[in-house]
Amino acid sequence: MSVHNPHDKCIKDVLSERTQAVELLQEIVPVQISSLLDWQTPQAEPDGFVDEEQRELFADETQDK
Repeated sequence: MSVHNPHDKCIKDVLSERTQAVELLQEIVPVQISSLLDWQTPQAEPDGFVDEEQRELFADETQDK
């Protein structure tokens, strides 16, 4: 089985783990924004808002508090 979008799969894997997602986002989100966020509460949101046909093209992992 080949992976068609290896970079997409990699970031989805990282963002699907809450601790890894928070650590990554804390590194890249500007301090002015980061200081406003509660980093203890994010939780994964399902990507069910994209239909099955478009899922691999458009559905990214999301975090929500």
